[in-house]
Amino acid sequence: INAEYMGMTSKLIPPEMVCAISQQVLSLIAKAPAKKYTRSMFSSSTVPKISIPDYLARLIKFCYMTEETLIAFLCYFERFLSRGKSMITELEVHRLVAISCIEAIKANDDNYYDNTYYAKVAGITLQEINELEVEFLTELEYALHINENEYTTKQRAFHQSLQSSRN
Repeated sequence: INAEYMGMTSKLIPPEMVCAISQQVLSLIAKAPAKKYTRSMFSSSTVPKISIPDYLARLIKFCYMTEETLIAFLCYFERFLSRGKSMITELEVHRLVAISCIEAIKANDDNYYDNTYYAKVAGITLQEINELEVEFLTELEYALHINENEYTTKQRAFHQSLQSSRN
C-alpha cells in the first residue's frame, strides 16, 4: 500500500504527545475496576521488552494516527477496561493497546491498512490480530460510536495531560 497515495504521510511525533497518551493509558489501567487476574486471549507469553511509551510511539508513527484517532483510542481502551472480565497486567497491555489503536483507526479514519500491516507494526501474528480484534469487538458489543460528551471528556483529559507533560 502506498501511504502517500492514501493521503498518509509519516511525521515526527512530538515526544510530549506520546508522553501524554502514555500517561492516560497508565492512568486508565490504575483506575480500572479491581478484578481477579486470569490469563486471556490478550495475554502474551512474556512481558514485551518495549516500553508502553515506545510502543505507542511506534503505533502512532507507523499507523499514521491523528489526534482524533488517539482520542477514540483512549475511549475504546477505557471501555474495554471497564467491561473486561480480567485485570490488565504487563502481559496484556501491549496487545490491548495495539487492538484499541487499530479499532480506533478503522472506525474513525477513511483510509487504513489491512491487518497484515498492523500485525507487522504491532509485532504479533496476523492470526493473533484477527482473534484479538474479534475478542475486543465482542467485549465492546461492537459499540464503537463515541458520543460528543465522551469524546469531549477524553479530549479534555488528553489536553490536560499534554499540557502537564510540556511543563
